[in-house]
Amino acid sequence: MKETIINLKKVYQYGKKYKMCLVAQIICCIFGIGFNIVMPILSAKLIVNFTDSVFNQAILMSIVILCVSVINEIKTLIIRKNTQIFRCRTIKNM
Repeated sequence: MKETIINLKKVYQYGKKYKMCLVAQIICCIFGIGFNIVMPILSAKLIVNFTDSVFNQAILMSIVILCVSVINEIKTLIIRKNTQIFRCRTIKNM
């Protein structure tokens, strides 16, 4: 555990210039946790609407799930891009 903390401090020293990429990555990961909590709830609500034959609400829930999925994919794209920037430029500085 102590070695891991020492390694993280070294990586942070080399990557100080790219702190915004790291902060954006952390924020997107936190949003990802929220999306992964919300998606099963929305999916369950969609299934309930189908079984209750409430098709208008089911269509609305499908659109909401689609929007949340698109936002989740955009978040994943931002995380990947920031990871590439941080990793490549930090390794270059080493």
